[in-house]
Amino acid sequence: MVKRGGRGPCNALLGLLLASSCHFLALLEQGRAMTGAYSGRMYFHKPVGYSPATSAVKSPVQLPSDEALAESLRKRQEELQKPRRYVVRTQRGFLNVHADPDDPYRSDNVVGRLWEGEIVTGLEDRGDWLRHDHGGWSIRFHGGFEWLRPLDE
Repeated sequence: MVKRGGRGPCNALLGLLLASSCHFLALLEQGRAMTGAYSGRMYFHKPVGYSPATSAVKSPVQLPSDEALAESLRKRQEELQKPRRYVVRTQRGFLNVHADPDDPYRSDNVVGRLWEGEIVTGLEDRGDWLRHDHGGWSIRFHGGFEWLRPLDE
């Protein structure tokens, strides 16, 4: 039993907390004195020979010159502007040509047919559809099948 006014478990715990707090504050004051934080500024130790100019991060990758980058972009633009040719592959012998890219099962906008093995030149891509030089749009991919395969030239 603990008598009133004596050092019970609560008083012992309170004393331990106060002692710990005082020790923490003393360490904090010691740290402030070492870093110069009394004036509101932190002073950090800099290694001998430190200089912002020599300590900058260097890029490990050699970047191309502006001229080389411009030339590469020009070549890529030429490749993209060059029309691609496609060979028609079918499962039924023909592929419908539609007036607009909508639903491949729609028949009211069919304006023509492409036959197996026929070669078309692509003019514009829109999703899985290709506008070509045979007067309309045809589906390139549908139902896991590639209807228009690019020719490697």
